[in-house]
Amino acid sequence: MDKHDATFDPSEFMHFLDGTDMTEEAKREYLEFVWQIVSEFAAIGFGVHPVQQALDAQEHDKGQEARAIREMVAAFMNEEGT
Repeated sequence: MDKHDATFDPSEFMHFLDGTDMTEEAKREYLEFVWQIVSEFAAIGFGVHPVQQALDAQEHDKGQEARAIREMVAAFMNEEGT
């Protein structure tokens, strides 16, 4: 379980499926499936989704690359000027 995941106990939600012809196992699997979907939407909304984290890291790396290029150009210009 990811550090951002909330704990989930399907038994707390089983009563919502009372009156269906689902077995207890099918109810549990269904509730876990719905919980996974809800958790993914929450992760996307709070920026903890792996894709968002990868994109953020990529942007950070681009910023470091641009800074290094600016520093190299400035150093070159200073060498040329002296």
